Amino acid sequence: MPNKVALHRCDDDELLGLMSYRINEKGMAVEVIYVESAGHSNANLLKQTDGQKKYIGIAKALFAYAAKISVDAGFDGVLFFRAKTTELRTYYMKAFGAVPLGQYDPFRMIIWEDVADQLISEYRTVSENE
Repeated sequence: MPNKVALHRCDDDELLGLMSYRINEKGMAVEVIYVESAGHSNANLLKQTDGQKKYIGIAKALFAYAAKISVDAGFDGVLFFRAKTTELRTYYMKAFGAVPLGQYDPFRMIIWEDVADQLISEYRTVSENE
C-alpha cells in the first residue's frame, strides 16, 4: 500500500499538493507514484484557463520530502518515478536534475544522491540547520 502525503501551508492549512510513494527495498530507492499540485498552482490545469500559478515549487518541495524519506530509509536520497508528459519529463530534467532510467520507457526517471542532497538542502527548515 502506498504512503500518502499532503502538503499544506502552516498558517492557514491551505492544501498545496499531494504525493504518494512507496519504499522500494528491492530497488533501494523511494518510488514516487503520484505527485500533483493543487489546482491553483497546477500549470497543466491553468493552461486551459490562462490562469497564473498562486505558488511555485510545490512539486519540488514534495520531491525534496521524498528524497529525505529515501535518506532516512538508508537509500541515500535515490528516487525513481514516471513523468506523465513530455513537458514534465523536460521540466524534471532541468529543474530537478532527474535523468531518464533506461531506454525502454523514456518517461521513467531517477534522481541520484547528489541531486537529492541539493533538493533536501533547498527545503531544510531553520530548526534543522541549527
